[in-house]
Amino acid sequence: MARRVEIHEMGMAGGAMQMPQLTDGVSIPAQGSVTPGPNSIHLMLLDLKRPLKENESFAGTLNFERPAILNVTFEVKGIGAAAPTPDEHRQHFVSKREVAASRW
Repeated sequence: MARRVEIHEMGMAGGAMQMPQLTDGVSIPAQGSVTPGPNSIHLMLLDLKRPLKENESFAGTLNFERPAILNVTFEVKGIGAAAPTPDEHRQHFVSKREVAASRW
């Protein structure tokens, strides 16, 4: 779907929105989790092979520093779409039992 994927974190600094790339990944503490979202940590798909269409989904793989791989399904939502509920996040992202402590 994309030739590159980067991890970014959205936030405000000096009254301006910032979205820096997290080149060292994201630390996930033992027994912890990370919840990506529109106004926090998110994956940015770059150099798309084709335009994304609202309501489509596609498969992806998250690779972790420790030998762990998590297959996920990405769902394309329109701009301004509501953030997924915690239960929806659990279906797509790292669960506590799948990765004890790692980085993605």
